Amino acid sequence: MEVKSNLDDLRDLVERFMEEMALARYRAGAGLGEAGAVDSVIRRHNSLMDPAILEMVAEESGTEEAGVSDELRRALLFLHLDEEARPSTERLMAEMRKARLRVSGEDIPFLDSSRRIDAEGDRRKRALIALARANKVAEWEPILQHRLARLDEKSREMGRKGYGALLETESGFDLAALEGQIGEFLARTQDLYREVFSWLMKSRLGMDPADAEHHDLRRAFRGEEFDSLLSEGQLLTALSNFTRAIQIDLQAAGRIEFDLEDRPGKQSRPFFSRVRVPDQIILTAAPRRGHAHIRAWLHELGHSLHYAYTSERVGFEGRLLGDNSVTEAFGFLMERLALEPRWLKRFAGMDEPVPFVQFASAHRLYRLRRAAAQYQFELRLYREGVSTSLADEYRVRLSEACLCMVPRAFYLFNISPHLYSARHLRGWILEAMLHRHLVHYFEEDWFRNPRAGQFLIRLWAEGQEGGADRIASQIGAESLDLQPLIEDFEKKF
Repeated sequence: MEVKSNLDDLRDLVERFMEEMALARYRAGAGLGEAGAVDSVIRRHNSLMDPAILEMVAEESGTEEAGVSDELRRALLFLHLDEEARPSTERLMAEMRKARLRVSGEDIPFLDSSRRIDAEGDRRKRALIALARANKVAEWEPILQHRLARLDEKSREMGRKGYGALLETESGFDLAALEGQIGEFLARTQDLYREVFSWLMKSRLGMDPADAEHHDLRRAFRGEEFDSLLSEGQLLTALSNFTRAIQIDLQAAGRIEFDLEDRPGKQSRPFFSRVRVPDQIILTAAPRRGHAHIRAWLHELGHSLHYAYTSERVGFEGRLLGDNSVTEAFGFLMERLALEPRWLKRFAGMDEPVPFVQFASAHRLYRLRRAAAQYQFELRLYREGVSTSLADEYRVRLSEACLCMVPRAFYLFNISPHLYSARHLRGWILEAMLHRHLVHYFEEDWFRNPRAGQFLIRLWAEGQEGGADRIASQIGAESLDLQPLIEDFEKKF
């Protein structure tokens, strides 16, 4: 009985920690936070970092009396790993904030260099900025290596054979099976992507695709001509009309707050914060334009609706933990609205949406292929450890997927925390399955059908209980199926 009580207290403590951390990170990203607020949350909940907690959870995991869920156990494992890596992570962030790139007599803040590459029309200068950025990242390789070394050492202290072995057993799904699906996706979209890539380079940059480097591809995807499509206000109006048609409350009876004010220090990219699920979800965005901003806005709205409509009856693990492939799928489903010509015409007022849809679809294919190659690389990195040969493999894998030279310097800089890239990929696969289901049962314009709205609300109400496989089974599939995702692209081009 005492163990059960202790575990109930632990569950409550983890939930409070996650809520306080979400609020602190929201305030920091929104330009409202005080310096050190995140550190203060960690100090207040320092008891969660006690190794005895991991021991207690490991001992009680799976017992009928204590009922320690895999989700809670995994959350604590990754929380301890994050804390182990935090000094290296904070050192890297500090270096990034202060770094400047000297290019053609100009000092460019490192944190602005990515945007500058996308915006720079002069190929020579763009190449110089990209090279300076890669050289700066290469200087931080010792920090990144140290971070991975600490994760590996901590995993061994937890009784595992290393960080890679821990990820294999604690991701909650079959990493190798996903690897097989991703390999198939890359192979089956290779010819299609080659055509898309050639079209992009020739039509947008007027250059031979064989001469393209990654900074050229980024420039091709900047898409300035689409900046005037939707202002923040127009996007909100479009979403209000869409959710009214589908009979979903855009703000979930006040549970979703929109922070759209422009202020110093506010993160430029939209993000959502699950301060208290389902009662307080905050979607934060600064006034911006462009296809990337629209896509990110829609994606974060999908997350927000998912969590705000999660039933209060769902337990802590189902509300805040579990398989994030689920919430990523709902993010991608809302993001897909920008690929729907009928939605863009009806709700966004676009008279000729086809050029935008073709452009956005090409970008989506690129993102998926890049993410797939990144996942393949990360799996090998975590299985084999850091080496110079793996840096070369990163360059080869990513370059083959993107069809242009990707600098090797980013091989450790771009890795996702705890293989989160897998959640994105599973989310994309599940979203394509969901979309096919919506079209089959509610027609091509499902986004104006109230029955489709009620279907989504029922799915959202279950939070993340049962993971992506639960949703797959609810729409009649035995498991995640790659075919709808591939067919998506075949229909678009």
